[in-house]
Amino acid sequence: MTLRPAFPLVLAAAALVCACVIVPTRLSPDAFGAQKTYAVVTIATNEEIAQGNKKLSELLKGYNPARDSRFLLEEAKPLILERFARSGHFRLLPERQVLGSNAYRAVPAGKAKFMGVGFHVPEGYRFFADKAAFSALARDLGVDGVVFVKLDFDVLLNNAKAFGQANLIVDAFDRDGRVVWKDAVFAQSDRAIGHRRGTVIYEELQPLLIDATGQAAEAVIAKLDEKLHAGGSGLDWDAERRR
Repeated sequence: MTLRPAFPLVLAAAALVCACVIVPTRLSPDAFGAQKTYAVVTIATNEEIAQGNKKLSELLKGYNPARDSRFLLEEAKPLILERFARSGHFRLLPERQVLGSNAYRAVPAGKAKFMGVGFHVPEGYRFFADKAAFSALARDLGVDGVVFVKLDFDVLLNNAKAFGQANLIVDAFDRDGRVVWKDAVFAQSDRAIGHRRGTVIYEELQPLLIDATGQAAEAVIAKLDEKLHAGGSGLDWDAERRR
């Protein structure tokens, strides 16, 4: 199987990196229901917190361990899965059944890198970014669809305050590799910390990023519920991402 990145997924990721306000969303109502089962097969984040917000002085210093997002992703992962499991519009296959299955290990994974940017995935997870792989995973796991979650940890500066911001992209595929749910939201932490001319102490920002992640996961499921109740379907351009 030749793995090629799913272009809609890549474009959605680029939209968040570029801080665009309008993003494409998609929903197929017939793909959801109380009897439908989905599996989260990839949760990925940029290797560094606020990767697009580096000042020249930081770039010259090189690797900053305080920006490494690996352990932060491990802490954020349960929040995402817990909120996804609450939706009444699909049943979430338990994580242990996904990661422990032969089917999950058998489908070829992709390289966790795009345009020179690397990604972390939680322990036990693999990086999939190809429609053929998503289709195979859905069929082999015996579920109606699979979900790719892209999470970016960012910082939002507002005067003297620095808020944690979580950018969350969801792409869900059915057994035929068809996109049945695509959405993107970003959420801001309730609390803030100070900063010096845009320089943030990232150890202090981390609890705020976890708070923002929980809010973003809650928001994307709330949007799914709202759209399904309203009878929304097909491709849309959503100008309201902040929740």
